[in-house]
Amino acid sequence: MTMVELAKIADADIELVVQWDDEDVAIGARQDLAGITDGGVATMAFSEFDWLGSSREQRAKQVHASLDLEALYVRDRQ
Repeated sequence: MTMVELAKIADADIELVVQWDDEDVAIGARQDLAGITDGGVATMAFSEFDWLGSSREQRAKQVHASLDLEALYVRDRQ
């Protein structure tokens, strides 16, 4: 994964992802869209997040936050 791949994720992509109630499917789609092959950061970002109990707006904020965290890991590895 590169910063370019992360930058390609549009708000419309995130809006699509947050519609799914199946957390594994939604996070998997997030991984695919960003070109992420390691689930470590996603595990940290979503481990205590209540996907089913959250609104779409809350889910979108968490997805954005998780992508920001991914970006930090990418930047630190470059």
